[in-house]
Amino acid sequence: MVTDFYKIANDYFDAWNTQSSKKLFDLLSDDVKLVDWNIKASHRDTVVLANENIWKDVPDINATIIDIGISHANRAYCHIIIKSEKENLNISVIDVLSIRDNKIYRIDAYHNES
Repeated sequence: MVTDFYKIANDYFDAWNTQSSKKLFDLLSDDVKLVDWNIKASHRDTVVLANENIWKDVPDINATIIDIGISHANRAYCHIIIKSEKENLNISVIDVLSIRDNKIYRIDAYHNES
């Protein structure tokens, strides 16, 4: 089976933007790890809960995909803009989605500090 990294990345941001815990859960491997600038979480239930907490704290948060690049190392490099009017957010972010067996097993998020 050929992995469609673009589809998985787009499905991930669709789940995130619609704040669908079920869709997010279905995209993640059991042993998934999330590392971003203020959250570290391991295992699918904990990663989903971390995202639910973000959605609860910032209900209008949204990620707009600018570009997705795919590597030979089974990663999708996603340039996104995170926005929230409530929190006055407009942040350029790179999310690196590591994928195996059509599931995301690691999410690393980086943003510009300025």
